[in-house]
Amino acid sequence: MATQVRSFIETFRGIFAIVAALFTFGGSLFLAFSSDAIVDDDAARGLALSQSSQQNAHQRDKTNEGSLKTSTVAAGHATALTGSSAHASVDGAGSRTDALMLSPSSTNLAENDGQASSTRLALLDRSAPSGGSKVRTPKQKLEPRIERQALKVQSRDTLEKILERAGAERQQAYYATKSLSEVHNARSLKIGQAVDVVLEYPVELSDDAPGAEYISDTPILKILTIETDVDETVSVILGEDGNYKPERVLAELDLGYARQGGTIDSSLYVAAIEAGIPDSVIANVIGLYSYDIDFQREIRQGDEFELLYERFYDEAGNALKSGTIQYASMTVQGRQKGYYRFKTTDDGIVDYYDAKGQSAKKFLMRTPINGARISSGFGRRKHPVLGYTKMHQGTDFAAPTGTPIFAAGNGVIERSSRYGSYGNYVRIRHSNGYKTAYAHMSRYGRGIKQGKRVKQGQVIGYVGATGRVTGAHLHYEVLKDGAKVNPLRIKVPTGRKLGGNMLAAFRIERDRIENERMSKPDWRPAPAFVDADEGSSES
Repeated sequence: MATQVRSFIETFRGIFAIVAALFTFGGSLFLAFSSDAIVDDDAARGLALSQSSQQNAHQRDKTNEGSLKTSTVAAGHATALTGSSAHASVDGAGSRTDALMLSPSSTNLAENDGQASSTRLALLDRSAPSGGSKVRTPKQKLEPRIERQALKVQSRDTLEKILERAGAERQQAYYATKSLSEVHNARSLKIGQAVDVVLEYPVELSDDAPGAEYISDTPILKILTIETDVDETVSVILGEDGNYKPERVLAELDLGYARQGGTIDSSLYVAAIEAGIPDSVIANVIGLYSYDIDFQREIRQGDEFELLYERFYDEAGNALKSGTIQYASMTVQGRQKGYYRFKTTDDGIVDYYDAKGQSAKKFLMRTPINGARISSGFGRRKHPVLGYTKMHQGTDFAAPTGTPIFAAGNGVIERSSRYGSYGNYVRIRHSNGYKTAYAHMSRYGRGIKQGKRVKQGQVIGYVGATGRVTGAHLHYEVLKDGAKVNPLRIKVPTGRKLGGNMLAAFRIERDRIENERMSKPDWRPAPAFVDADEGSSES
């Protein structure tokens, strides 16, 4: 009787161990599925068969030794199942390798019962070659990474250098710059100008793990954009064929006109700035009147100026940019000179003419430099270097080093080289027997070489202190039939005078400009109204 009791107890213990093993196995399955591991139905059936075979073994073996053996196998099986669920975290970038492996013990038991079981290993290799981003998951497809950069042009920058700094490969930077040159001069970049770049980091396949993807560390230049003006943007876009395509976009702005003026107290520039006139417009006014007025010696306090120029507005009515001067007037020492913009149809040249159709341009400019003061005039003087009196056969304009120097008139460069005490020297041959010379320059303008043709107002060099000098200045000479003459007193031929049908066309344009001008408020403050009877008393 005691033997039977002990046998029953041992059998009960075996059954309890099997139930515990089943609970442990269920927990393992839950962890395995939460880690994206997959177990085939065949493997599950194999596990069920192994459990069934264990129960049959308990029923066949009723002895203490058999019961003890069954209990030991069941406990070992539970331990094997618990340890078979492996969850490992590998790779510092966050990729993981999860596997669910069937217990060897349960597999052997299933085979002993003659049942075939299949086991699938779910192994997700999320690794990528070193240097790439390892972010692939089995349920999410990788997308290329897009990066946008807003860069600024720095000193001595080229567009290719900027693109390479952003991360683009040298070949991409070269072809993008070459494409942009079809719609914009890539060399015209200004310091501080914005350059916007869009890079794409593509998705690539791993060589180490077939089928695995990663995001490359080598970007592809997709888009390059430069805002060249407030209403103009140029871009280069990488097409599907692998070639860069240029694009130029102009914003639509509304054209308007601004009428402004002022009274000069110290200088035209200061008065114009106080009136709210943009720098670019002021520079054009100075260039327009440089044929008639010596801004250093002729301007007096109380002189006046007036301008009518184009203004461009956005949809909200904000003024974004200024355009060409339509009308300009200056009253200097009581003499008023006004000019209207007009384009002659026979040659397509835009110029400014007075009310009678006479061009504002003269054969030669009186002062081939802006913003300079006359430091030494034409005539005898004590030489500042040699120390004795001699004839000074030109006019000296003192200005900072690097100030642009303009060609006084159209002509051909006769000499462009070092010339003794003159230092860096340029001489231009004009028509009618005139020549002009420019000395002591720090450097020459772009393309200024002997035999080259230049236009009036073109930059031919920059102020310097080369040669026999005491400081930076421009020495300017005018030669007439080989003799040096005073640049400030010569009477040179005037520009074009309109006549016939061209004069009639000009008058139509002049009247249009006048109507536009008179439709704008006068820049002068209205005089105060005084009542004639104010202050009178009855007798």
